[in-house]
Amino acid sequence: MSSDQVPLVLVSNRGPVTFDASGETHRGSGGVVTALTGLASYREAIWIASAMSEYDVKASREHGERSFPVRSPAGDVDFRVRLVVSDPDAYDRFYNVVANPMLWFIQHYLWDLSNAPDIRREEIEAFEFGYNAVNEDLAHAVVQELEGAEQPVVMIHDYHLYTLPGLVRRARPDAFLHHFVHIPWTQSDSWRVLPTRIREEIFTGLLANDIVGFHTRSYRQNFLQCCRDLMDLEVDFDRGVVHYGEREVWVRAYPLPIDHKATRRVAQSARVEQFEQELLRRRRDHLILRVDRADLSKNVLRGFSSFDLFLEQHPEFLRGRAIVYETDADLLAGAPGFHLWTSPIGSADQRTFAATKFQLAKTCSSLGISFRTILCSMTCIRKPEKRSMRCSLSEKWTPPTPAN
Repeated sequence: MSSDQVPLVLVSNRGPVTFDASGETHRGSGGVVTALTGLASYREAIWIASAMSEYDVKASREHGERSFPVRSPAGDVDFRVRLVVSDPDAYDRFYNVVANPMLWFIQHYLWDLSNAPDIRREEIEAFEFGYNAVNEDLAHAVVQELEGAEQPVVMIHDYHLYTLPGLVRRARPDAFLHHFVHIPWTQSDSWRVLPTRIREEIFTGLLANDIVGFHTRSYRQNFLQCCRDLMDLEVDFDRGVVHYGEREVWVRAYPLPIDHKATRRVAQSARVEQFEQELLRRRRDHLILRVDRADLSKNVLRGFSSFDLFLEQHPEFLRGRAIVYETDADLLAGAPGFHLWTSPIGSADQRTFAATKFQLAKTCSSLGISFRTILCSMTCIRKPEKRSMRCSLSEKWTPPTPAN
């Protein structure tokens, strides 16, 4: 790191790269990685994240479980990364019991409060021995990487790491801590479903930061209101400040941009040109492209239902005039109960359509996203007595071979 730069550490659940069995790197998945890669390409930083696979663990241990240099799969960015190895059972509890089924649902207003959440000993222990344990592992790595650094900046990301800032603050009170939350922040009552101790640990962790950032002004307002209602803290709504102990915590709205230059470079590549030609060959009079994740907040099922309603209201499009490409990244597919929600996508009694499935993983790797893609070729055969759609299976399609 240049001597004239303040040391910068990025911390997230997923890192910028992941390793395969051969030791080759692939770009990490998820929107946080996409957002932060642009920053890391302009500024020297150490990126700390969880090891996501056995090959990540191997790479981490080969480097003494400290940071090491890697080049992005596209060959245009150099990173220093540290992949933190956590106990597998602890990580499972962290991710599949607390982070996604609990926090994600709270922050998207998705609980059916007449039935859930049902927080019992399993969930409470998962927070202590899963969520907190993984946060402690990552915090320990941050503190190690800051050894010898003066006035470092630590940028922490998303809902996976709410208790990490408090741990770093205790070890390095001189560090400047910034936490950006990449998903909505809901109103006070949404957080009352959590046991008081868990809720207070989350807010105490976040308030250890110097700045807490959100995408929108409404999320910022909700967080400030939570600090007043749930933590009984003095809040200045006009200035966006929470008075916590002897400190002022700034709460800000920072709409997150993308790296438009990198996006344009990808768009101009020969690889994208190949797929553009394939799309043009297959398109009908109208092409609808949907890019979704198969989780509840993205409403992928409502998207199919809306197209069904469109066909009902405009039957002139039934005979091959429209085609829908649906791309779907299954980042939450490991979460318990996830299959119970996704099963209606292929359920004949709820939506009687079929689709040719094909893989676009290699294609989208240049964009940093791993996609499972479903081609719904809407040459629909409809039964007049049912509000449902059938799509004839189209030919199998193999992505173009990458150019050397």
